Amino acid sequence: MQSKKINNWNKNYISIIKGSLLNFCEENKIENCGGSQRENMCWIYDKNKYITEKRFFATFGNFTFGFGEDNTYDYEWHPEDYLYYVPGKVEYYCFGLQAIR
Repeated sequence: MQSKKINNWNKNYISIIKGSLLNFCEENKIENCGGSQRENMCWIYDKNKYITEKRFFATFGNFTFGFGEDNTYDYEWHPEDYLYYVPGKVEYYCFGLQAIR
């Protein structure tokens, strides 16, 4: 029973995080999230527009999580940590967080 609770917790929080990211991307489709050219939870990495990965990642937001009894400790989660590279004719960076099944 406990693993089911953990799984539901994972799905709920992952859904909130994904929603926050997608909302951020939609706020400014030209400047946010690599111009917001995406397929599902993957964004096209246009090397002509973003010469370096650092510039591409700078178009995504950071997530800040509070830890501790009173959320006194913050953890910053950066795009280079939550996106992973997918090579191919079209290069992508995909959101790497999934619920444990």
